[in-house]
Amino acid sequence: MRLVICVFIISAGLASGCFSAGSDFNSDIDAGTVDDEVAFSHPAGTFVTPFELELTSDVQGAEIYYTLDGSTPGDEPGEDTLYTGPIEIDETSWVRARLFTAEAAVGPITSRAYIALEPALASFESNLPLIIIDTFGYDIDEEWEEYPRPYRPVLSVFIDGDESSLTSILDSAQHAGYGGMHVRGQSTAEYDKKQYKFETWDEADQDIEVSLLGFPEESDWVIHGPYSDKTLMRNFLMYTWSNLIGRYAVRTRFAELFMAQGGKRIEADDYRGVYVFMEKIKRDKDRVNVEKLGPDDDSEPEIKGGYILKRDWWEEEEPETWFQTEQYADVLMFEYPKPDRITDEQRDWIAGYVNAFENALKGPDFADPEEGYEKYIDVGSFIDHHILVELARNVDGFVLSTYMFKPREGKLTMGPIWDYNGALGNADYFEAWKPEGWHHLNPEFPEDNPNGYRWYERLFEDPGFGQRYAARWAELRSGELATAKLTDKIDHNAETLAEAVGRNFERWDILGEYIWPNDPAAEDRQSYKEEIDYLKNWLGTRLEWIDLAVLEFDQ
Repeated sequence: MRLVICVFIISAGLASGCFSAGSDFNSDIDAGTVDDEVAFSHPAGTFVTPFELELTSDVQGAEIYYTLDGSTPGDEPGEDTLYTGPIEIDETSWVRARLFTAEAAVGPITSRAYIALEPALASFESNLPLIIIDTFGYDIDEEWEEYPRPYRPVLSVFIDGDESSLTSILDSAQHAGYGGMHVRGQSTAEYDKKQYKFETWDEADQDIEVSLLGFPEESDWVIHGPYSDKTLMRNFLMYTWSNLIGRYAVRTRFAELFMAQGGKRIEADDYRGVYVFMEKIKRDKDRVNVEKLGPDDDSEPEIKGGYILKRDWWEEEEPETWFQTEQYADVLMFEYPKPDRITDEQRDWIAGYVNAFENALKGPDFADPEEGYEKYIDVGSFIDHHILVELARNVDGFVLSTYMFKPREGKLTMGPIWDYNGALGNADYFEAWKPEGWHHLNPEFPEDNPNGYRWYERLFEDPGFGQRYAARWAELRSGELATAKLTDKIDHNAETLAEAVGRNFERWDILGEYIWPNDPAAEDRQSYKEEIDYLKNWLGTRLEWIDLAVLEFDQ
């Protein structure tokens, strides 16, 4: 497994006078066509030594106008420059160019992102891919309390090297371009080490689908910064294991990140540590593969799918974003279609479907395979989801960050799993640090969402469900969830991260420190090796406990 390094760079010059905070950056630009583009003599990416950039075109009679500050070429006099000769690039620059004749623009805006590095970084190498980000001078980290959080424009460079050698920060960019970013998370947004939502944009500020670090093309991503998880790998592990047992979870890669929020070049102090670059949960053929619902899909069969629902923090004063079920008073949020796009008919249909499931689940014939709960849910997905939550004893499992989806011709399906920082023994509330005990029967029942466990309590009252659960557990324990396979993956990740771990904890000196919501013994572990040993020991004890506990389902 390779690590990925992410670097984002934004120069103070780019930020000056080009746009106002909170506004759409260049949202009035026509992306144009792929014809008649300006050619650049130098590929986009990172550099240390200043260079001369030449702009050329094969269109006869056309002149090239360009800008270096992010403004639109030819938009207003004084903000652009007629190209007459090579341009010296000696700091972070977003060079945007366009062809003009005497009458009008004749081609699309073409741009290149050039991220300048201080000379001391020229020798930086890693066995992970690299991401470099420039924020056009915005202090994105300070905007996390603002809601909704605005996407700020960024330049990014992704460098994904050859597995046979180290990746240099000066290697050719796999992707270099324009996008948007803001801090993500709720309680984790207060951490010093932030995590981010990241989008790839075109010249008109519209989402553009690209392949990053080998993932299928998309525009929405997450740059996750493990902080309270000092192994740096809990999310990575759980998403990997979910995919291995046949349940989609977001694809992940380790990364090291540089991010500048001002200045003319990336400096050593802009190093942010080890991150996990991952997909965002989203309706897509390569992610949550449910059908697209349009505003006219208000009758069957189209209205039957697809939907993505989420159990998470909800705002009572925003009733259009959620619905409450009739039997168990569960609050489920609309993830897809989004609340501002879902029609009243679609809202009523999916709420009615979930209510029908709960009515069947709570009814006297709930175990009937034809008219009981099985008529409405994909039982296998409910079992696998429960296994993953319980395997890791995820502190918020079943309550927060819990997704489910409904395909058009399928049943309500649990997943994908999400947010496992407070899992695998890494939380000090709801007894989540204890490797013994069913989490869905937690005696410290979450007061903030008291209905989160009720479905599973009822399902386990059906002996048939318990028997299927036990059979699936036995199958997985002899395969992908065998103890040796799980611990080998932990050791492999630790070996992969070995070099970068030192840099990460030099940047974030938190080993041996309690970082909410760490388990009660976190301060006793003073090294990365101790964190890895604790993870493996906790997991081994947890597996043994579940092995014995599921035997009662076969009685």
